Amino acid sequence: MTVSLPGALGKTPATLIAKRALNDSITELSFETSLRWTPGQYITLWKSEEQGRAYSSASSRKYEGLLKLHIKRHDKGIVSRWCCDELEEGQSVLLGEATGHCFYSEDAHDKPLLLAGTGTGLAPLYAIVRDALRQEHEKPIHLYTAAGEPEGLYLQSELQLLAEQYSQFHHYPVVRRKAGPGQQEGELSSLVMAAHSALRGWKVYLCGSPQMIEALRKRCFMAGASGGDILIDAFEVGHPELG
Repeated sequence: MTVSLPGALGKTPATLIAKRALNDSITELSFETSLRWTPGQYITLWKSEEQGRAYSSASSRKYEGLLKLHIKRHDKGIVSRWCCDELEEGQSVLLGEATGHCFYSEDAHDKPLLLAGTGTGLAPLYAIVRDALRQEHEKPIHLYTAAGEPEGLYLQSELQLLAEQYSQFHHYPVVRRKAGPGQQEGELSSLVMAAHSALRGWKVYLCGSPQMIEALRKRCFMAGASGGDILIDAFEVGHPELG
């Protein structure tokens, strides 16, 4: 019997060609690689043979040609601190195989989409939304992005531009406190369900904190969404020295 961690097999080389800060704690890394992935799947980024961390893709290989990852820096996280503080453009790394089922698929084409994410849970959702729009998804798409305070949100101008370009796409920034113009203040799952109380026939994508996902998954199911139509990507930091 052979036992291995997800993403531990089939490592593929990649080169970091761009690095930019998305806010005070989140960095976007753009890699050139031969790896294949579906927008929204997650890939393990290896710092060493033993130290790796899974991050969800925020881009499409077909359209951007680059693998983009959104990394939140954790003060005690070996991998995230390395990514944000030490990894430099031009440096080579190894990536694990793309895995996960949280992505836009053919069965979602004729369904309204509801997407909700906290923190860097926006990464796969951003990829899924753009993938759906590029495939001419015509049904309504509602995306909720959440953070504790306005400073924790990111890609807000890009999402606003998408909403202006596509009438079927709607974006709702949510914060728990100190809401600014155009932002909703409160608890994410309550705000989502207040606006979407009937979800039969919808496709639902939930990404981010396990607590948010568990609460919202139950409420979406009770609102009529099929269990098979609720796709999740829970971001767990795991061991503090590996985050």
